[in-house]
Amino acid sequence: SALRPFHRRFIPTPGCGRLPMEKDDEPRNSWLIVIGGTFGALACFYFFLVGLQLLGDGFNCLGGRRAGGMFDVITNPVTGLMVGILATVLVQSSSTSTSIVVGLVGAEHLSVKAGIPIIMGANVGTSV
Repeated sequence: SALRPFHRRFIPTPGCGRLPMEKDDEPRNSWLIVIGGTFGALACFYFFLVGLQLLGDGFNCLGGRRAGGMFDVITNPVTGLMVGILATVLVQSSSTSTSIVVGLVGAEHLSVKAGIPIIMGANVGTSV
């Protein structure tokens, strides 16, 4: 093997001497992989929803019901857009301001109708 050319020792040839896979060579436990992947995706979705519920409960514990009064001013979508831009510029993170808005909506301190322009403003505020 020491007499083989340099490039033949380090560059494998296509196929490496193996025959192409036959249909019978497929793994027999592919259905286990599908079921495991489906279960994993559902578990991740469940933990995501539990996290949102915990975030909303945390806002209820920290702010009480009076914290939602701050957002009664946001009746106009343009105002919500500006609040989202300002919040994102102040915290320098659209993810943080979006998470706060999602938590406020989950805690029912903020309506979904008022939360959508704020999240849109958070996305615009990223580029400011």
